[in-house]
Amino acid sequence: MVTDAEERDAGLHFVLLVRTEPDENGNYLTEAQDSVQADNGQYVFSFRHYDGVGEQEPDEVRPGTYYLVGGTDLDNDGIICQPGEACAEYPVSGLREAIHVDQNTDLTSIRMTTGFSRPTISAATPDVLPRPDFAGYRLIPEDDFVRPLKKLSGE
Repeated sequence: MVTDAEERDAGLHFVLLVRTEPDENGNYLTEAQDSVQADNGQYVFSFRHYDGVGEQEPDEVRPGTYYLVGGTDLDNDGIICQPGEACAEYPVSGLREAIHVDQNTDLTSIRMTTGFSRPTISAATPDVLPRPDFAGYRLIPEDDFVRPLKKLSGE
């Protein structure tokens, strides 16, 4: 266990702004995403306002209400926050709150803590992780942009 906060590193993280309602398959669709590495024990992410001109880039966001989440995709299946993967939700994992984003929103002061443990579920807190039937947060599909992939075989 690393005790020096500047040495903490949970691997490549994807930080997402996801829609607050899941689709018919239970997936929370991603509006914008950034991929970041730890730097001095912190993950610094940023999103840009999408002005509606040209194709929307992965880190550009339209005005709206979203969940802010981050995590790893250790099995490279395009979904973060699954069992065994690091996960962070704003303001606290398991107690996510929607945030409104527009052209004046500054997300640079937002802090989240990423971790691998999951709170225990109870009948009194059905929205706390691990949520029944929670499928994680889907990354923007590779067809929409190119992201570095880990090679899993010699193919």
